[in-house]
Amino acid sequence: MQPYHYNGDNLSKALRDMDELVKFTKKYHINLLILINPIHQTTYRDTDLPLFSAFKKQLAAMTDYYDFSGLNSVTTNNYYYYETSHYRPTAGDMMLKRIFGYPPVVVPNDFGVLVTKQNVDEHLRRLHRQFSDSKNNSQ
Repeated sequence: MQPYHYNGDNLSKALRDMDELVKFTKKYHINLLILINPIHQTTYRDTDLPLFSAFKKQLAAMTDYYDFSGLNSVTTNNYYYYETSHYRPTAGDMMLKRIFGYPPVVVPNDFGVLVTKQNVDEHLRRLHRQFSDSKNNSQ
């Protein structure tokens, strides 16, 4: 259960690539769906969260996206993961249900948020509170 550790700051390159993709899909009338996968809590806790939050904020300025990351009832439950990098099909089905309304599975209320320019700040505050609360509860 060791986390996969990302090294370095790839924020600007990732945002440039995302901006190019968003512009391309708008130009050619392609329906783009972006999501941030449910990162296992071990990996999430090892992530540069301020940098990750900056990415999420700037991504929301470009386009809406679904965010399944954070500390929620799926990402904190090992049942939903093979190991810290790969979630099980059950978690994928819950993601599909949140986005498309099917398949017929139960999705916890705290799993998956549609992030927009209008709600990104509150969403990031909620994620920060989750993380702070979990650190305080573990001490």
